[in-house]
Amino acid sequence: MSDQLETIFIRLATQDEIPEVNELISYHMEEPKPAIEHRTPKRAGAELFEFKKTVIAMAGSTSEVVAAVRLQSLAGLPISEGMAEISDLVVDEGFRRKNIGKQILYSVIDFAKISGFKRLYLKTTPNMEVAQQLFKKFGFKPVTIQSNDEVINYDQNQSFPCYFVLEDLNIESLANFSSEPNHHRDNIEE
Repeated sequence: MSDQLETIFIRLATQDEIPEVNELISYHMEEPKPAIEHRTPKRAGAELFEFKKTVIAMAGSTSEVVAAVRLQSLAGLPISEGMAEISDLVVDEGFRRKNIGKQILYSVIDFAKISGFKRLYLKTTPNMEVAQQLFKKFGFKPVTIQSNDEVINYDQNQSFPCYFVLEDLNIESLANFSSEPNHHRDNIEE
């Protein structure tokens, strides 16, 4: 990859691109997860509400997927409950430090708001410090719980995953992340 600026396009993934996204995510995950298909799960004999979308960033010169993030309703809840989960945010190593992570996160938050979600959750591992700093810049707050008179801050306790919540999807407050040279967002509304 040269030092020349690469044109990046950010948009929703098509069903045909999901295998390439799964491969990118599996390659970059600490513990590989099974490939995810966009299917409706079942719970106790009843169908769950299914909302699962993948936002991708593609390199203009090669049309390869270089970053991805998934957005899904939290625990199968309907959009009217207002809660969604962001997962599997990855940027290919050759495309890091080019603000693509910021752009794709901005896009998925924007899409979540347009889709009717009011609150976003995500989970990281303790060693994902760069990702955690990015999430905090976007307004995500570490989740804190109180158990047996002991406050546990997931962001600081190395034995737990780190949980974060974004309670204000006011995308206008993120305007400084929205215009990166050579990064183009397609209209990702459905």
